[in-house]
Amino acid sequence: MAEENHKRHSLFSIVQNQTRETTQESYKRVGAWFLGSCGENADLMENLVTASLSEHANFRKTYFNDPPYIDTDIKSSQEYKTACNNLEIARKELSQKLHDSVPFFSERYQAHMNWDTVLPANVGYITAMMYNQNNVATEGGPQTCALEKEVGEQLCSLMGFAKEFVVNTNDNPIKVNPWGHITADGTIANLESMWVARNLKFYPLAVKEALFCYRKNELAEAYNKLTVTVYEAEDNPTMMVRKTKLLVNCTTWQLLNLLPDEVSCLAENIIHYCPQYKETGIDKFLTPFLIQNKGLMYYTQTYPEIKSMRVFVPATNHYSWPKSGTVLGLGQDSVVGIPVDNNCRMDINILRNQLLECAQNKIPVLMVVGVIGSTEEGVVDNLEGILKLRKETISGSYQFNGLNFLIHCDAAWGGYLRTMMVNPKTDNAEVVQAEFVADVPLSSYAQKQYALLQMADTLTVDPHKAGFIPYPAGSLCYRNGFMRYFITFNAAYIHSDKNLNMGIFGLEGSKPGAAAAAVWMAHRTIPLDNSGYGLILGECAFSAKLYYCYWLTLAGDSDVFRIESLVPLPEKITGYQGQTLATGKADIIRYIRNNIIGKTNEHLAKNPDLIAVLQQIGSDVLINSFVVNFKNKDGRWNTDLTKLNTLNNNLLKKFSITTPEQAHEKNTPFIITSSNLTNQNYKVPLTRIGKELGIAIPDEQSMTFIINTILHPWPTTNGFINTIMSLFKQEVLNQIKTLQTTETLQQLVMEAVATDRVTAIPSDATARPARWYNLNNSYAGYAKADKNGNELFYWFFESQTKPTEQTPLVLWLNGGPGASSLAGLFLENGPFAMGSDGMLTPNSYSWNTKTHLIYWDQPAGTGFSTKKPNTYVTTEAELAKQFVNALQDFYAKHPEYRNNPLYLTGESYAGKYLPYIATEITTRNKTGNELKIHLHGIAIGDGWMYPEKQTLDQIEYAYMLGLVDANQKRLALEQFEQFSVDLKKGDMKQAFTDGTKVSSTLTACGGGENIYDVRSWSDASLQPLRNYLGSPLVKQAIHVPQEVVWSFEDAAGPVSDNLINDMMASVTAVIPPLVDIQSNGKPVYQLLFYTGNFDMSCGFSGTEQILRNMNWSGKESWAKLKRQVWYTTDSNNKRVTQGCIKRLANLMQIEVPMSGHQVPLYQPKISQDMLHAWIFNEAFKTYDPLSEQAKAK
Repeated sequence: MAEENHKRHSLFSIVQNQTRETTQESYKRVGAWFLGSCGENADLMENLVTASLSEHANFRKTYFNDPPYIDTDIKSSQEYKTACNNLEIARKELSQKLHDSVPFFSERYQAHMNWDTVLPANVGYITAMMYNQNNVATEGGPQTCALEKEVGEQLCSLMGFAKEFVVNTNDNPIKVNPWGHITADGTIANLESMWVARNLKFYPLAVKEALFCYRKNELAEAYNKLTVTVYEAEDNPTMMVRKTKLLVNCTTWQLLNLLPDEVSCLAENIIHYCPQYKETGIDKFLTPFLIQNKGLMYYTQTYPEIKSMRVFVPATNHYSWPKSGTVLGLGQDSVVGIPVDNNCRMDINILRNQLLECAQNKIPVLMVVGVIGSTEEGVVDNLEGILKLRKETISGSYQFNGLNFLIHCDAAWGGYLRTMMVNPKTDNAEVVQAEFVADVPLSSYAQKQYALLQMADTLTVDPHKAGFIPYPAGSLCYRNGFMRYFITFNAAYIHSDKNLNMGIFGLEGSKPGAAAAAVWMAHRTIPLDNSGYGLILGECAFSAKLYYCYWLTLAGDSDVFRIESLVPLPEKITGYQGQTLATGKADIIRYIRNNIIGKTNEHLAKNPDLIAVLQQIGSDVLINSFVVNFKNKDGRWNTDLTKLNTLNNNLLKKFSITTPEQAHEKNTPFIITSSNLTNQNYKVPLTRIGKELGIAIPDEQSMTFIINTILHPWPTTNGFINTIMSLFKQEVLNQIKTLQTTETLQQLVMEAVATDRVTAIPSDATARPARWYNLNNSYAGYAKADKNGNELFYWFFESQTKPTEQTPLVLWLNGGPGASSLAGLFLENGPFAMGSDGMLTPNSYSWNTKTHLIYWDQPAGTGFSTKKPNTYVTTEAELAKQFVNALQDFYAKHPEYRNNPLYLTGESYAGKYLPYIATEITTRNKTGNELKIHLHGIAIGDGWMYPEKQTLDQIEYAYMLGLVDANQKRLALEQFEQFSVDLKKGDMKQAFTDGTKVSSTLTACGGGENIYDVRSWSDASLQPLRNYLGSPLVKQAIHVPQEVVWSFEDAAGPVSDNLINDMMASVTAVIPPLVDIQSNGKPVYQLLFYTGNFDMSCGFSGTEQILRNMNWSGKESWAKLKRQVWYTTDSNNKRVTQGCIKRLANLMQIEVPMSGHQVPLYQPKISQDMLHAWIFNEAFKTYDPLSEQAKAK
């Protein structure tokens, strides 16, 4: 029984029992704070939530005792019962869907900064959610606003901010208190802190302008008496003199570098000299001059010496920082990332040099950001060093020229770890460092930085990270609460208690009071000290250090792999009393293997030397980042960066969940994540690791790291760590075996594709992307198109389903002419979808879920494809030859895909490209002069195939929808007649002009409707996509030369101009042979024509007429064919229409409802279902609508 007890207890609990007068029973209270990895506390949560619901219902019932509306009559009605039944069906359906979620609650989840949320926070959120309070004002949430205020005070206290301090300038002592509030997340909090820093920086200039404007009357006293403290150069060549000076006499540079606390009290000091405004305030005098009113451009024009500004952040910074710089008009180039040192912390020496440069060039610095717990490395920046630098800059050093700035700590991830250093019942979260050597596994370095948090000006901390609170719950804390007034906005229709008003500060308007309630209840239940949150996070920290030890020692001397950590081991490790235990990497690893690995928590806890060792190693905050390398088959260590990244990406693929399908399988035994690091910001640690591994890391390439995050208190109990290590090691060996046993041909292929492999792409166009998406077996590059030296750009994505030699290869082309197919990739059917903000997210309806997928920019001159001067194609035949040449070159680079069935797909002008390309492939396959291309099918979406017929249909379509009246239709028909005459004459250039005139008339008469989707009167902007594909990081990732500019033209530009004789030509004669061609009595190609019903340009009617009038062997049968309704069923087994379908032998036509020109964009799931059913010859569920109508009658 005693042995079983030890298995249950965590290392941290045992250590506490060793070092404090506590009992082992004390740690069991943690069990009441979580639902449990196996839902052990479901009964407790059910009781609590049921009680809250009952109390809430009683609150409603007793409110003025109004009579209820929902009476027994309503409840007994069939409609009510049906509605209740539907509610239960929907609830059950949602519950089942949510079972396909990432299991954050499990100890097996060790990827991102997420784990189970604490039970009191869940109950608090659910309880408050029923009241639906809005913390935009006390009018919307009086009690939850009070809770938010209290929570803000608690977080400020936790960070060590003084409860009150005095700012004494102008003989006017002013009491100042800290202040904090809840935000949606850390991004909003970080943006708010930069917003405050910007407004605070320019505030003295606004004050000076206001004083000057009202110097004769209203503010005369302040104009003549208000002073500030500045630095001025005098005779001493090394030091400046600190002196008091009238504000109105200060230089611009001096006003831009006042002490933040002094700036925050300027308004109070003006009132000190102008007491007549004590009640009414002085907003009416100051507001017109503030940057919030004037705008940044006004200040840069009025003060030309302000040429630029700086915000300094570590290279490990969160993506919210460059985003904030963009939002605030500073530009992301003003947000400068400081490279990291060997421990992945911001390099203080580089920061100092940057500050010197700003001081000497009089570039204002808004703020310096220190990260307290980076999200990829788990390190704490040198806050002590940053504070010393600020002290140096304001000490009067001549070279720093009086430079001053705010200090912000981004402790979104690591802030709550300060609870590990706080003793219960201490005043204002005071910390004691000396006692914590054997008690808290935070290093002495980390403890020092946490103790100094109280010196920061602003601080971000996310309760929804290490506070275990449900989303959304970030927060921003101000050491000086006056600073919040620099971002105050109010609305006349919102009323609030001035003492509890939280909504007028910050960026957000409406925000859930339930978030504040959740944080409040968690803090109310779990103390913000080492008896509560510190207890939980202490075990997390211990576990993270233990995992670090296990990762470093997982590979034995005889193993074929090795692991290198991003955060290095120290040069030596010492015991509890300072004695040296081991020196040098090999000796330290040997010590860890002999003394820590395999030992019980009890054994470790009893040995203070081992606890001291754990303190000294690993990251600062709960994250381990490492890379795995391997030996080649010849026994030598791999030196190829691409192969190393392949191994680590394959491990990630095995141990990650990114799709609902993966989640549904529930067979991922361990969940981690990864990141890609480059020399640009990580040169020092990457150089170290590269040297250790014998791998060179070029500046333009990245190294993939595995990330293991520990945010749960029980991952070292019951031998679980050994289970994880065993399965991870086995998978490493499996992956290495796969790499080692690759056949010679495949090895040659790997070498051939080394230049076009895409290992990862950034999520956005910023210089510091939000994240990198790892890609498995993706290739991008250039294929030779002709003897002129023209090259076509391609981008290949392997199937997300385990590929085989029979996995179809789908080829996608956009139209134009001149339209890049990368628009289709990111806006229609690719693995990633681009939002209007330019951010990429995985696309569940990508066309590569079951098939390989390749996008081509063609003809030469389109997208990223390159062309030599005067070599544009002028006919479809030339275009097809150029394209098939490039396709053969791709197969030469990647012979592993040559035998896979090929399906040509595309839309719009691809309705011309694809028939000619298919014909060219057919011709070459017959000659036998080249390796065969295994073409199986052609799918054309909303194809531009018969311009004369489709232009006439545009007129009828517009008239049918009321976009033109009878007179306007007559005008369009007259224009069409001229178009027809041009075609008969063979004057294709004039035909293009006159045909385009018809379309222009129709859209003009309709008020500018979108010809590709008549439900809309606007076009989606391509600018986010242009920005993304213009990013140097993106080009680097996909092997595009930096000088190549991405081009997208829709029937305009030189590509289109050179195809002018083809623009209005018909391809109807090219299609029938493709339908009729047979081999061994069976059709060779499957053909699919699909259209969106709201496409006026190339929609259903034109395609219908083309297929009906096409001369092919099945013409008569096709004309008699009954069209069916294609459907699926919902959870209630009701039919849901997917489209209308006709199918005869190898020819299929589908009309897709509620869709415009780009069907995969408007109906992503239907288009994916359509593709899979067509390619894999799956049955379409259909019914005959006319037969069912007859039965109904």
